[in-house]
Amino acid sequence: MSELELLKRRLERERTARKQAEQILESKALELFKVNESLQKLNESLESQINQRTQDLQKSEEKYRNVIEQATDIIYSTDEEGYFTFINPLGSNAFGFSQKDILGKRYIDFVPDEYKTGLFQYYTNMKEGDAESDYYEFPIKSKSGEIHWIGQNVNRITSESGEIYFNAVARDITLRKKTEKELEELRQALLQSEVKYRSVLENMDLGLMEVDTNGKIRRVYDKFCWMTGYTKDELIGKDAVETLIVEEYEDIIRNQDNNRLEGQSEVYEVQLRRKDNKHIWVLISGAPFYNSDGDIIGSLGIHYDITDRKILEQNLIVERQKAIKAQQAEQQFLANMSHEIRTPLNAIVGMSHLLKDSDLNEKQNELVEILSDSASLLKGLVSDILDISKIDSGMAESNESSFDLAELATSLVKTFGHRAAEKGLSLIPKIECLNSCIVKSDRQWLNQILINLLGNAVKFTAKGEIHLIIKKLKNNDKNDVYYFEVKDTGIGISEKEVKIVFSSFKQANTKVRREYGGTGLGLSISSRLVSLLGGELYVDSEEGKGSRFYFSLSLKSSVGEALKPINIHEYKLDTGRKVRILVVEDNLMNQKYILTLLSKWKIDYDIADNGAIAVEKFKLNHYDIIFMDLSMPVMDGYEATSIIRSLQGKQVPIVALTASTFLSKKELALKSGMSDFLAKPFTPDDLSQMIKKHLSAEVKVVGVQKGDIKEEHGKLINIDENNIKERTADDSRIEIDRKQLEIMYSTDYAHALDMFKTYKEVILHEIDTLSSIGYKGSVENVKKQAHKIKPMFLMVGLNSISVCCETIERFTSNEEVLKVQETIAEVKEKAINTLPLIDIEIERLEKFVN
Repeated sequence: MSELELLKRRLERERTARKQAEQILESKALELFKVNESLQKLNESLESQINQRTQDLQKSEEKYRNVIEQATDIIYSTDEEGYFTFINPLGSNAFGFSQKDILGKRYIDFVPDEYKTGLFQYYTNMKEGDAESDYYEFPIKSKSGEIHWIGQNVNRITSESGEIYFNAVARDITLRKKTEKELEELRQALLQSEVKYRSVLENMDLGLMEVDTNGKIRRVYDKFCWMTGYTKDELIGKDAVETLIVEEYEDIIRNQDNNRLEGQSEVYEVQLRRKDNKHIWVLISGAPFYNSDGDIIGSLGIHYDITDRKILEQNLIVERQKAIKAQQAEQQFLANMSHEIRTPLNAIVGMSHLLKDSDLNEKQNELVEILSDSASLLKGLVSDILDISKIDSGMAESNESSFDLAELATSLVKTFGHRAAEKGLSLIPKIECLNSCIVKSDRQWLNQILINLLGNAVKFTAKGEIHLIIKKLKNNDKNDVYYFEVKDTGIGISEKEVKIVFSSFKQANTKVRREYGGTGLGLSISSRLVSLLGGELYVDSEEGKGSRFYFSLSLKSSVGEALKPINIHEYKLDTGRKVRILVVEDNLMNQKYILTLLSKWKIDYDIADNGAIAVEKFKLNHYDIIFMDLSMPVMDGYEATSIIRSLQGKQVPIVALTASTFLSKKELALKSGMSDFLAKPFTPDDLSQMIKKHLSAEVKVVGVQKGDIKEEHGKLINIDENNIKERTADDSRIEIDRKQLEIMYSTDYAHALDMFKTYKEVILHEIDTLSSIGYKGSVENVKKQAHKIKPMFLMVGLNSISVCCETIERFTSNEEVLKVQETIAEVKEKAINTLPLIDIEIERLEKFVN
């Protein structure tokens, strides 16, 4: 083959090879293109996924950051050395720090020194130990230096690089820690109290025994074993009834056991059988006791040996029967003697009078006079003995009837006026019932009382005068209180002997009995009759300067003419010893009213504006009686009373003062430890009677004559009605209650003037206070303010405004806010409109005082 052909063939092969290569290259290029296109799409998809995941991660991070920042728990992180790397806002703000104050600082920088070592050791153990989470409590100091306790749940985290850090979630547990501490203190106190009272019970003469619900003895104390003669081992597990109870009392015990199962506690008496078969009487106080689930698991009996008392009771019953029989025999004897003695006595008296009317010579007339006087004396003696015997035996019966007190007084004046005149004495009546005054009581008893008192006055007075005083003290719907007094300028009674003048057959001394005669029964009878009529007879006397006997009675009113006062008296308190009173009151008008009366009565006093001050004064001073307002700022009367009762040994009388008319107030006052209750506003009579009541007979209420006063001044401040209407045309026809002022001040114009001026000084401020808290304050504060100012209106006779204050109290109790505000506005308007009335009163009073 030629070289040319060879070249052609080679060229063809090369051309073929090149085409094949081109095809391969083209195929590979297409394949590469497709791969590149696929990679480009994949790349775009990956970028999209990365962007989406990045957004999701950002959202998740934002979400969890919000959760952490808004969490109610404290969340923080520290590295392994204890440096803060993160803390949520609550964690920093809770203790007064900013995040800058905390981040980069160590946790022990915020812990009190005494707790640093323990906390450091805790985190060291967490880092080096196996526990990956734990709980721990420790205190930290706030920025202000206060100590707060936190409780944290902490997790140990190890990163891929081997670094350790801690994440913690914590809460402020300060309140819980404080509560736990208080509970622990209470538990310790309870344990101490239990030990204390168990010791007390075991050292008292009380035998304690516990039985289960089946009556089996489960526990006994030493005193019970000593009481019954058994040992503990001999009693525990035994049936209490079969072992100890005398047979006839078994039913009582079984009934009591059934009552215990129903939760009842009772006190009863039974007989126990001792180990030596002797019987003893015991007083048992039985009560159920419970398990922790509240189920009754048995009963506790406290036994007190009353065997001696029972023997004494039986002896007393026998002696009482003897005494009753003796008394019956005595009464029968006196009844017989009354007839047997009075019959010949009446004949002797009658015959002596007839004999005096016959023609007698001087000697015979003298003998008849002696006979007549002796017979009359003997008749009086017999009557007195029979009267006192009847009263002592309880046979004296009251015969209540309507009678004219003025007529009785007139009769007494006529009778004793002649006797007094015969001795050259003046009998001066001061009677506030010259016109008809019909009352209902035992006329005979009252007449006998006054006869005895007047008879003694005439008998023991050689020169001077005798006063008979009868006056009305108070007007009530059904009963009127009357005051009776007999005063003389006679021989008087010594301080030592005045204590026995009301005793039977007792006279001042032997000299009196020898010179004046008598049995010493007149005053005893009078005292007992006054007591039967509901009063008490008092005496004030000084040897050589006369005596004063006085008493008050509540007599039922009957139909009759109005009394016409002819003498004005001032009420006064007379004490036989030095008395000191504490007045706890925050209202200025109430303070002045009470303190003015105490000053007039010459009684020492202290004043406290609230209960806290009262407690401090009580710690430093002795008081005979405390008048305690219930509603006061700082500390009210209930709390103050409870504290005073816990401090004192002797029970000082505490009288509650309140303007409330609700019985619940009185019950609360008495439950808190108060002794009595006085409603505001009260009269001088009310206050003096309360002092008298709680300071026994050493404090006496007496009437002191002030002298005659013109009739137009018989009432307190007679204001011309036309003048009132002219000066108060726009006062909504509110008028001052005259009767209220008479009750409060009688004719004490200076006292009334002081109270009216005080009212004018303080009332607008008090009304503004009420108005202000009525729109801004709490309902309870409104109620307290209305209660506080309610008596102030009564003290100046503005009763209708006081009623409005009471209405406010009622509305606040029902939370009727709108009605409260409307009534406050009404009180304010009326108080302002009535100020001209107050000015008129002040002008009038100044005329009387000056």
